[in-house]
Amino acid sequence: MATVAQQTIEGNRQTEQTRLDSFKTAAERNKWGQFATPFALALSLARYANKTLGEGRLRFLDPAVGTGSFYSALSQVVPAKRIEAATGIELDPLFAEAAKNFWGKGAGQEATRLAIEYGFYRLNLQRIDLGVFAEHASAVRCYEKVGFQVEGRLRQDLFHGGEYKDRLWMGLLRSEYKRAKTGKKK
Repeated sequence: MATVAQQTIEGNRQTEQTRLDSFKTAAERNKWGQFATPFALALSLARYANKTLGEGRLRFLDPAVGTGSFYSALSQVVPAKRIEAATGIELDPLFAEAAKNFWGKGAGQEATRLAIEYGFYRLNLQRIDLGVFAEHASAVRCYEKVGFQVEGRLRQDLFHGGEYKDRLWMGLLRSEYKRAKTGKKK
């Protein structure tokens, strides 16, 4: 069963998908690979894949992860701890901009909170940590907003785009985490 946060994200995604689809004919959308899969179909496929693939960890590639129905459906069917990676590539500048705007509306923060709460309150973890490119300011801000603190900087730790880049190591203790709605420590 979908959480309120998942329903809100999916509702916003569907509204944006409808708006974007109105700018092009079906033939133009198909040229870009934008098929606007109905969410009910994506949800059915995600349920079938989850049942068929078993309990292993998943890696997911969607040409439109920011606006696509498949990732949204997957995130409702498969527990977050099983999704090892999700990546998307959007070629159409209109859709890419929409995905950027969608990401800037707190969807990443909601998803991060859901994963944290699952870790702390379902798995009974004491600590959650992560590494992030130091230059990825929006990701760092997202993690800080939910309570992560920078614990260290690994200089020239990651090689990307032909150069070495710094990685920030961030951590969050269960005793420091505050739930979004109640604002109370658990």
